[in-house]
Amino acid sequence: MLWYSAVGRLGTARAGLLTGVAPAAAVGVGVAMSGSVPGPVVWLGIAVVAAGLVLGLTAAPPADLSRAAAPIGGRRRSAVRR
Repeated sequence: MLWYSAVGRLGTARAGLLTGVAPAAAVGVGVAMSGSVPGPVVWLGIAVVAAGLVLGLTAAPPADLSRAAAPIGGRRRSAVRR
């Protein structure tokens, strides 16, 4: 349910970025269940994932490519304005 609402609100390109949360969530659950502290490489990986999420979610949304497709039974419209 959360995935589909995220896709509806963020769009497919941005919602796809949220799959990067899974490894960080796994680390959090592992720490909570076992009490072990991850090593520096794991923390570096989490930082890279977090930075990628921030960059991806704050960047301008991708251009709407559906406008470039030809409508059924109609003329193809150019995506480039002249």
